[in-house]
Amino acid sequence: MVQVQLDNPSSILMLSGGIDSVALLKRVLKETDKDIYAHHFHLKNHADYNFRKEEAKAVRKIVPYMKKNFRAFHYTESSIDVRQIMNLVSHDEKDLRFACVPDQVYYSFLGGLLAKLTKSNIIHTGYCKEDFKGVYYGGLEEYSIENRGEFIRDKIQEGTSYPHKISLKNTWEKPLSKRQEIEYIGEELMKMVWYCRHPIRKNNKFIPCNTCRSCNHVNSALIEIKEEQEEEQYA
Repeated sequence: MVQVQLDNPSSILMLSGGIDSVALLKRVLKETDKDIYAHHFHLKNHADYNFRKEEAKAVRKIVPYMKKNFRAFHYTESSIDVRQIMNLVSHDEKDLRFACVPDQVYYSFLGGLLAKLTKSNIIHTGYCKEDFKGVYYGGLEEYSIENRGEFIRDKIQEGTSYPHKISLKNTWEKPLSKRQEIEYIGEELMKMVWYCRHPIRKNNKFIPCNTCRSCNHVNSALIEIKEEQEEEQYA
């Protein structure tokens, strides 16, 4: 049974529109009675951010669905365009500690600021069990899931939320696997989420690439679910 902290008046939840954050939003709506402030930000950098456009489309379907089927919560959006300042990175830069700016820098800044404005004590960010297996930004160990709290999240959130105090502990004891998340959100929400990191344009629409890390995790989970359902059907 998942243990939830119920002593905090409200929580911030960074909502990307992907499976991890949608599963987390469903859990806090169902398993707590706190006010939830969900926030989606549009990040523009030099990376291919077509997947972010698809996430934004997903969120606009997910938010009204969640409010209708679970309970009311607050929802806001913001935009961050760092394309110009990222031009300051030297093209021959060899030290990735300076050339790589993880997404966590931006949503930690916003999360702390939102916590201050709303006097929220918890900042939720979604991730799955598979993310603990060698996910580094820029190939740097300090940017792994296990270390990013110490090196990135905690310090930034503390700074932008000052003088308000926030909890730096994870709300959930254990993250769900991608399969568990898919089963938890259900078929309707699964049709709304966006998870591919390198979408392909086809017939004037973007479709999953089926080759990126996220696609591989989702496809593997869906295959497992389908095979198990078939076994049960013919047992």
